[in-house]
Amino acid sequence: MKKNIILLSIIALQFNSCKQQNLDYKYSDKDKLVKCSSQEMELVKEAVYEFENYISKHYTFLGKSTAEGYHNYIELLYDNRPPAKEFFSDHLKEIVTALKNAENLYHINGNKTRLNYNHELVNCIIENIKDEQIKSSLYAMIPYNTLSAVTLAPILYSKKLTMAKEDRALATYVALDMFYTKLIYMSLPDYKEEPFKNRLDFDIKNHNAESIIDRRSLTKNKKDSSKN
Repeated sequence: MKKNIILLSIIALQFNSCKQQNLDYKYSDKDKLVKCSSQEMELVKEAVYEFENYISKHYTFLGKSTAEGYHNYIELLYDNRPPAKEFFSDHLKEIVTALKNAENLYHINGNKTRLNYNHELVNCIIENIKDEQIKSSLYAMIPYNTLSAVTLAPILYSKKLTMAKEDRALATYVALDMFYTKLIYMSLPDYKEEPFKNRLDFDIKNHNAESIIDRRSLTKNKKDSSKN
C-alpha cells in the first residue's frame, strides 16, 4: 500500500514537472529573484517577470516603468479589485495554468483560492523579504487568516518603490499572493464576473498624470485641515 502511494506521488510530480517544462520560459536570462531551492522556483521566476511585464505595460501612463506599475497596481488593491483581464496575454494564462498544477503551491477549494503559506517555497520567500515591517505583518496575520489584499495594501503602498529593484523577495510574494491568487480564482468555473469591479475606472494609458492622488498625501492633508 505504501509503495503504491509513493509511486502515485512520483507520477504526480513527474506529471506536474512535464507541464512546467512545456511552458515557454521567456525570462530565463533574467536575474534570480530569491535564493530558494525548489522545483517550482523557475516557474515562480517566470511568473514574477511576466507580472511585472503586465503592470509595466498596462498600469502605467508616464512610461513603461515597473516602479510606476507597482504604484498603480497596489493602489487598486485598496478596493480589492481583480486585475483587468482584457490585458491577459496567452503567456500569462499559460503561467496561471502551470501555477494551478504546481504541487500544493495554492489551495483551491470550490470557488476559493489562496496561497499555501505552509509551502516550503512560500516560507522561504517570506523569510527572505528585506522589509521587516512587512515580514512581521505577514507573520502576524497569516496564523489568524486575516491577511488580504485590503489589509496589506496600506503597508505595501509605502514600500512600492523597493519591489522593482531592492526587495525582490517582496516582489515575488506580491506577484504570487496579490496577483496570481486572483487570476487563478478568475480562471475557476464558479467565478462570477462583476463588470463594475472588473474594469479599470479609467483608461490608464490615456489618463492625465496630474490626476494621480497619492493616498498618503491625501491623508496628510485631512490631518492638517483637522488641526486648523
